[in-house]
Amino acid sequence: MYMKLFIICSIPFIISYALSRVVIWRSAGWGLIDLPNARSSHSVPTPRGGGIGIVSGIIAGVAVVYAAGLERFTSLAWLAALTAAMAVTGFVSDRCNSPVRLRLAAQLTMALAAVFILGRAGISWPGALIAIGIAGAVNFYNFMDGIDGLAGAQAAIGGAALAAFGFITGQSWLIFSGLIMAGAAAGFLALNVTPAKIFMGDTGSYAIGFFFACVPLLDGRLFVPVMLVMGTFLFDTIVTLALKPGRGIRWHEAHRSHFYQRAVALGYSHLQVTAAMGALTILFSAGACIYLVSQATAVKTVIVAAELSALVLCAALISKNRRGLA
Repeated sequence: MYMKLFIICSIPFIISYALSRVVIWRSAGWGLIDLPNARSSHSVPTPRGGGIGIVSGIIAGVAVVYAAGLERFTSLAWLAALTAAMAVTGFVSDRCNSPVRLRLAAQLTMALAAVFILGRAGISWPGALIAIGIAGAVNFYNFMDGIDGLAGAQAAIGGAALAAFGFITGQSWLIFSGLIMAGAAAGFLALNVTPAKIFMGDTGSYAIGFFFACVPLLDGRLFVPVMLVMGTFLFDTIVTLALKPGRGIRWHEAHRSHFYQRAVALGYSHLQVTAAMGALTILFSAGACIYLVSQATAVKTVIVAAELSALVLCAALISKNRRGLA
């Protein structure tokens, strides 16, 4: 069994790594070069579109699971297909820099499709609100893809957490989906650590954000645990968006005011910031596992409160040091 799980994780890794190499090689001809600007955290032109490898790895992993007869839960196949469709939306954005309204419309359309297919919900206000939440998660993940290794590490750790949730709840589809995501993300991450040879681009960030946001549609018990795993990304983005109007910045405009960007501005390297946030995510993932296992409301409350307190403390320390630097 463990050898099968290793293979299921390894195939997406190999596919993701190999195709990311191909994208690096062909990026100029495909128009997938990210040019640095005043708001960028990189200083040299870098290929983007590593999400092509990530999503291809996910599709390959899911195909192997079904071909080997390891899974009969068809929703896993739908999750992979919908994730691939969302990746296409991101690829168009990478190639053409499509208008914000068009991107948002496409994201909402895919989110509604996910609610209808995975959540088996008809046309309703709750379904519409869930779709808006999924589209929001897609953009949140995209906003956090700003320094080397950060988004890839989050996806790899998050995938491992999903696999752990699968073992806890006894759901094979969840184990497979987590291992597949972890493997695909790790394959890309091997080329994205500082100095990054490739970025995942909107192709990758849209797909990954969508994937994690859709998992709770298949099991409502996973909503809070997934939120806990993604706590660093959610907190950073929500607080930053809340502060944007006061700074005269539109919600969709690029900027350098995320907490992870402030940490880099303080002199910490991309690797140091990514490692610190990755360590927090591992800690939060452990808390999410305890949350999922525990039946005590008090324990669940303490876990959520402890994570929120840790995030507030980290944000306060970064803000304080930034003011001192100024």
